[in-house]
Amino acid sequence: CKTPPGGGGRSLRTLILGNCDISGDAALPIARALQSEGCQLQELVLSGNPIGHEGAMTVLGGVREASVLKRIEMRGCGILVKGEIPLEVVAPEPNSALDGKDNVHLLREMCPGVMGVLAMPVAPKPPLKKTPRPVHNAGGWVGLGNKAPKEKAPALPPFASFSVGGATTPRKSTASTGSEHGSNGNPAVTGNTAAAPDPSGNSAGIPDVLGAIPAPAGVGAVGSRPPR
Repeated sequence: CKTPPGGGGRSLRTLILGNCDISGDAALPIARALQSEGCQLQELVLSGNPIGHEGAMTVLGGVREASVLKRIEMRGCGILVKGEIPLEVVAPEPNSALDGKDNVHLLREMCPGVMGVLAMPVAPKPPLKKTPRPVHNAGGWVGLGNKAPKEKAPALPPFASFSVGGATTPRKSTASTGSEHGSNGNPAVTGNTAAAPDPSGNSAGIPDVLGAIPAPAGVGAVGSRPPR
């Protein structure tokens, strides 16, 4: 129905598809072509095709009010004699008064419930795009996505010095795992929690800081046994 490529502005005016073995499955595509705004078809011949009564109803339903179609012929298409479509108009006898004449205007008057009643196709809607939701965390971070980024644990500051057996030994950060010695040659306690248990009963490997408390004059270190 539309202007063919390279047609120089010319469009199809007459389409003869007689005896082309067109079934009722092709009725809807034909009706859609007649519905298109660019269709300039004025004469359509579908005689001799097994379209059937329902197929003929579908084709006529595509002839909209603004269509420029003037004549449609469907002889021998299986249209019911006593149906919604006036057979004497759409399939006139040869050499009759309506043979080869414009009949679309008569069809509009005689069967208004058939002509142009096919609903126009609805263009499919594009799929909706999912918008990532904003994510907030305790630190005030705002971003897009389903999960907030993992926060790194803050590094622990180095501890103050402590006393072991009366000698002051600096304690290193928990990030250190190596074994080092203090200033008096004794092994220094590090942040490795897997160290050997303390003989004083401290199973967690935490140094005894009681030695760092100064004892009164004439009294031994806190935690030590009194002299006998």
